[in-house]
Amino acid sequence: MPETGDTWDGELDKTIPIAIIGMSFQFPDDATSAESFWSMMMEGRCASRDFPADRLGGSALYHPDPSRGDSELGAFDAPFFSISASEAEAMDPQSRALLETTYRALENGRHHSTSLKTPYLG
Repeated sequence: MPETGDTWDGELDKTIPIAIIGMSFQFPDDATSAESFWSMMMEGRCASRDFPADRLGGSALYHPDPSRGDSELGAFDAPFFSISASEAEAMDPQSRALLETTYRALENGRHHSTSLKTPYLG
């Protein structure tokens, strides 16, 4: 393993063992777990979809009507992640997705939230 401050020379040390402790991903439709992704692959279904129009351009970042809700925001469990509703609303949707997907990956690896309680985890 390189020491702190060393630079990477582009060569991979294939002798260092790794362990995949969990995985998670999110594809369109129902492929949100390893099992459902495998089923999608075995059935020959495609997860590729047209890019949603509501994610393109400035309307995804700003809307003149402040009462307009974000349909994905309602599904995000902000209190579960100890995040206030106002902070969750201001978060980049990709940050919310990263939190959810990371949690599912840890859960998939049997690392439940009770075993991860530490003030230094974040």
